Amino acid sequence: MRLADGGAHQVLAGYDQMLVDGAAIALIGRISRLPLISRPDQSRHDSWRRRGQIVQQIRIFTGLAERTDSMPAFSDWLRTLAAAMINRWPDAASPPAPLFPAFAG
Repeated sequence: MRLADGGAHQVLAGYDQMLVDGAAIALIGRISRLPLISRPDQSRHDSWRRRGQIVQQIRIFTGLAERTDSMPAFSDWLRTLAAAMINRWPDAASPPAPLFPAFAG
């Protein structure tokens, strides 16, 4: 039996939505750590890294959500959050660290 005969097309048809759902779950976990990003007892690098991770993850999620036309209210709220973070900490919009070599090019 071939994979296609077993219903792979049904899984692949919902693949984009599965990506959005997974990205939302990961982002909710990241957002739960928001209080950490403004703590004064962390290094400059750690605070930059944490803010950048949240902003970058928001950008990835909202791009995926737009592509599938899902979770528009959540996406709007996240864009507002990212804009507020960038307004407060302009370095949060700085480019992320380079990709791990296995994922680059």
